[in-house]
Amino acid sequence: MDPAHIVSKLATGPITAQSIQMLIEKFVSEPSYPKIEVIRKTKKVEKPKEVDYANDEYERTVTYKYQCNDQLLNKFPFMSKDGISKLLVHYNGRYFKCYFHMVNIMKQLKDGPNISDVDRYDEYLRLACGGRLKEEDRNKFAISNNGIKYTSMTLKHPKKHRGKCNEVSDTVLKDEMHFTKKKIREWTHSIHKERRRMAARKEAEENGHTIECTCCYGDYAMEEMVSCQEGHLFCMDCLKRYAQERVFGNSDLGKKGCIELCCMDMSGCESFFSRDQLEMSLDEKVMKIYDELQTTLMLKQAGIDDLCKCPKCAFQASLPETEMVFQCPSCEFESCRKCREVPHIPLRCEEVKRKTETSGRLQVEEAMTKARIRYCPKKCEQGFFKVSIVNASRIGSSGPIKGCNRMICPTCKTHICYVCRLEITKTVGYKHFCQTPHCKHERCNICPLFSNAEKDDAQASREAGLKVIENLESIAPPGEAIAKLKSILNEEEKQSGRGIAQAVPADPAMITRARARAEAAAIASP
Repeated sequence: MDPAHIVSKLATGPITAQSIQMLIEKFVSEPSYPKIEVIRKTKKVEKPKEVDYANDEYERTVTYKYQCNDQLLNKFPFMSKDGISKLLVHYNGRYFKCYFHMVNIMKQLKDGPNISDVDRYDEYLRLACGGRLKEEDRNKFAISNNGIKYTSMTLKHPKKHRGKCNEVSDTVLKDEMHFTKKKIREWTHSIHKERRRMAARKEAEENGHTIECTCCYGDYAMEEMVSCQEGHLFCMDCLKRYAQERVFGNSDLGKKGCIELCCMDMSGCESFFSRDQLEMSLDEKVMKIYDELQTTLMLKQAGIDDLCKCPKCAFQASLPETEMVFQCPSCEFESCRKCREVPHIPLRCEEVKRKTETSGRLQVEEAMTKARIRYCPKKCEQGFFKVSIVNASRIGSSGPIKGCNRMICPTCKTHICYVCRLEITKTVGYKHFCQTPHCKHERCNICPLFSNAEKDDAQASREAGLKVIENLESIAPPGEAIAKLKSILNEEEKQSGRGIAQAVPADPAMITRARARAEAAAIASP
């Protein structure tokens, strides 16, 4: 019933017990009284999970592959089409990883004691806008695929206008490009901040209005200075180094009872820096770690010992000692309170660690096995590989797997290079391969027409295995079996050399031997 209707009826006369009883009886006998509108609660729609394109795996369609290639060619006009194709092969066709591979190299082109991040950013912009690479910098974009190092990745004269780039229709690529721009903006934000500081310092030096930092005694503009609550002035660089040392270095924050960043003045000032001053000087990453550390110290001083920290969003909350599964009140992620992994009841943390290690080892072995298989770059994606040819003159004997590296897809008849795994168009044909007689292919960086497929496959398997191990190490510290397998692959990598010409004949039992040793290490581990 609408409360306003009840109030209006009661206002018509004196309010007594008898009048209220009569009003109730009237409402019961005549249910046509005005009612309030019932608002039904709608089910909360969960936001789609954001994909971390730097680490997560995601599905890529044929449309994605073609549009990704076109976008990278337009973003980096100094790269050749063949260079972009080889780069995509190296990173399994992932736009973000290819883009940041190029950006990281472009950052390193200008290096030296007097080179600032602003200078590196200007060089990045120059090349992205069609600038010409220096001759000595062209080899810095070289990559290695399947044991072959490719140095001819760039153009001598950049293609400033490659033609109109088609609009991106693939939703995954569109989202990945947005993710990439967000990461680039994080870098450019600090560059623009540094540029404003340099401009302010130059103006202050010209006008004679610089201020001396009481820590490094350098001259800076007022816009570059921060102060403690007592007014002692320091430059932002000194405060940044001081904060990094306290947070990441000796980590003595809170040991003397102070959980704040205290003043650096040698006079013994015990005041600290305000929040605004810290946000002006510190990076987002340092500020985040500082806040987490400060929160932990405050809770520790309050005597709260049963704290659990969410491994996903770092939110902390109290959890009774009898409960082993922590459900984060912030992101609702569930984790084990001891190992901070996904809940694994009834297994113990040690048993899960052993199971995870076995899973990681299997991932390495599957990647090594899959690296031997070539896939058609066209829509059919048919898999194939070379097999040993039995010598007709010696029945029962088989030699090395040799033969022409110009393969034909058994499904769609596309011509493919067995070494670099790229399509060979009709216009290119055998020009795709090295034309120099008796070349050892150590410096030409061109695919050989004939090679030992066992050596190619062994090298590709080793590189694939080491790549998976590197990804596993970025997620969590490797176990004993993974570390043993990595040492075996690294040892064989050193013995075989980097080029096909120096590679030793592949051991057919290489993968089996590595697996046996890894299993022995896994059994020996507690």
